[in-house]
Parts: sequence; structure tokens; C-alpha cells
Amino acid sequence: MRCSPLSCEEGEVKVEEPGSCCPVCRKQFPGEPEAECKRYVEVRNITKGGCRLDNVEVSFCRGRCLSWTDVIMEEPHLRSECECCSYKLDLVKPVRFLSLQCDSGESEQVFLPVITSCECTSCHGGDLSRR
Repeated sequence: MRCSPLSCEEGEVKVEEPGSCCPVCRKQFPGEPEAECKRYVEVRNITKGGCRLDNVEVSFCRGRCLSWTDVIMEEPHLRSECECCSYKLDLVKPVRFLSLQCDSGESEQVFLPVITSCECTSCHGGDLSRR
């Protein structure tokens, strides 16, 4: 039996299914988790040494992003993409200054980054000890 020419759409690949003699188009990665990177806000107690400030709203990013490695024809024959759930700071006021109250009666100034949004971006740096 002769198979008719098959042209798959973007995001699909030709696969040969068991029991079928002609290839069919299927999603390249069915069931692959979606990237999900979100901003969260939590009320925390901030401490530094013997100083503290209670009930501070802190924003942070959490989620998962996709990564992959593919084969290419040019050196080094592999291409990888790694994305991490990262932050964007407020452009106008990127940090908040807080005044922590210390046991000694004095106060200590600290700053808190102001995260306005989160998104999957190309990974940079990080903990290389696990490589």
C-alpha cells in the first residue's frame, strides 16, 4: 500500500502508529505541562539579626517553565533552552525601604524589591553546584 504525501502543521510531527502502515500527524509533545509562572503576595514577619518588622506584604514569583534540548546539524550538534520563573521590578519604584525595630531600641533600614509581574525567561546564573 502506498501512503499519500503527508504535511504536518507547526507543533506536529509525523508518527507511525502501531497497526498502521502510513504515518499520521500528532502533537509533538502531548500531555506536556504548560508553563505557569505567577506572582504571589504574602504577609510576612521580616527579621534581620535582632531587628524585626511584622505584617509586611511581600511579593514573589513561583511556578514552572519549560526546557528542552534538540539536535541540530551544526556544531555543537545540540541546542538547549532553559527557562526560569523570573520577576519584573516596578520601573518607577523598584524597592521599598523598611524600618526594622531592633531589640536595642534602635531601628535598621532595609530594602525590599517590589515585584510587579512574573514570567518565564531565559535562565541566568543560579546554583551550579548540582551540575
